Amino acid sequence: MITGEDRCHLNGLCLENEELAYVSLVGQSNEAGGWRELKADGGVIMDIRNDEIIASGLCMPHTPRIYRNALWFVEAGNGYLCRIDLKTGEIERVLWRPGFLRGLRFYKNYALICCSSPRDKTFEGLPLEQELQARGEEPRCALDVVDLDTLDVIHSLQITGSVKEIYDTAILADCRQPLLHGILGDDIRRIVVLGPDRTNS
Repeated sequence: MITGEDRCHLNGLCLENEELAYVSLVGQSNEAGGWRELKADGGVIMDIRNDEIIASGLCMPHTPRIYRNALWFVEAGNGYLCRIDLKTGEIERVLWRPGFLRGLRFYKNYALICCSSPRDKTFEGLPLEQELQARGEEPRCALDVVDLDTLDVIHSLQITGSVKEIYDTAILADCRQPLLHGILGDDIRRIVVLGPDRTNS
């Protein structure tokens, strides 16, 4: 029976060969809110094609992505970008960022990582707190661009003001002038698009 409760906090999925493949879960719980007691090390990555858990003992895993023959994800509760070798099952923490990580995309030789500041006390007691203290860092809201060859952060767009969290990002390839409009303002009523897109020859 399907019940409208947040039991395991399934928070991400990805495709492989155009088929639903991997999901991230914060905790293996079958009762409402049970995942909250498992945040520190109860997270798993599961192959839903055969119900096999391929990684466990994770701290709030999020956003699984297949890229370059590996399964990548972010471990939100401790700030790491991680990679799983799909042949050996080995998990590698490849890069740490100062914040709660949710959202991951790849473009050519780059990874784009979404980094958030904690919004309330929900994240207290996670390993991320100790990581930040040990490194003398403050959590921040940012979009980081990482060179996959060197694992250097080559650009970081920090977001200040009232925005504290980013959940994901998207690549708009070949887009010159993107626009973003909310659904509550009057601007969205004034957008009119006629005919096919024009490109300069």
